[in-house]
Amino acid sequence: MSKYPPRNKTYQTASVVVLLLALTAMGIYLIALFNSKETISITVRDKERVCSSADDCDYLIFAEEGVYKNADAVLALKFNSSDLYNKLQPGQTYQVDVWGFRQPLLSMYPNILEVK
Repeated sequence: MSKYPPRNKTYQTASVVVLLLALTAMGIYLIALFNSKETISITVRDKERVCSSADDCDYLIFAEEGVYKNADAVLALKFNSSDLYNKLQPGQTYQVDVWGFRQPLLSMYPNILEVK
């Protein structure tokens, strides 16, 4: 005999519905993310390395056209963010491939995938 009371059907149904909604939202976001890839021209004004801890740093690129992040992206098979950060110089104009969206509420920026 279990020491825990049995879960009722309403709780189980609600859990399944919440899980399905979360998976659907994640799927929609990933589809939108993959479809947001574009090549744009940016003029770099400044760049900065922002660290929230010793192990967690982001590269931010401030351009005339907006703010971009330069981070490794497993889904895009991009693992050279440090090299890319070094390549971008203030005052220069670059053609870059970016993906993602600006989400101010979550402090998310489009990610630079490649510099051409």
